[in-house]
Amino acid sequence: MLRSSSIFAMSMVAGLCCSIPARAVTEEQKQAAIENLAMISMAKKWCTDYQIDQESTVAAAMSVVDLTQEPYTTKFKEQRGAAEKMVGQYGTTTFCLAAFKIYGPERGMNLMMKK
Repeated sequence: MLRSSSIFAMSMVAGLCCSIPARAVTEEQKQAAIENLAMISMAKKWCTDYQIDQESTVAAAMSVVDLTQEPYTTKFKEQRGAAEKMVGQYGTTTFCLAAFKIYGPERGMNLMMKK
């Protein structure tokens, strides 16, 4: 069962990165979903001082793009590699602070909270 904050966060991710009216999902919306999922997965791996709601991000991304299908599987792996490179370049502290500003309560997403 999803917590109400998770449901709110999921709707925020869907609304911000992949607004889905009755028309088809655009490639830009799919790319944004892939980028968000890659960043959150790296935050889950490296940002141990934060609580990460990866489940809501996965659900929102999968509602927009099927990551089990090509070319989206490859795009996700590439984006995750780019996020991993950012961690290496800037260090975990800087990466985690940047991710927190994007996915934390400051923008109302609550996908990333300080423990």
